[in-house]
Amino acid sequence: MPEVTRLAFCIQNYNNLLSQSLDDEHATVKYEFVLEQLLIIATMLDYGDEGGRHQMNNLLRKLLA
Repeated sequence: MPEVTRLAFCIQNYNNLLSQSLDDEHATVKYEFVLEQLLIIATMLDYGDEGGRHQMNNLLRKLLA
């Protein structure tokens, strides 16, 4: 399993790609799928690392806002 911090960067990267690909329906579906799978992986991580937990918490707040 990846570190929480590294996965947070991956989620942020794919979210940025998703927001840039709104014109291309095929790419949008692809990025939505990858982002969904990364979020499923995020539910299984160990959040014992304070820095990673804080970064993931901030990222998820931005995504939901």
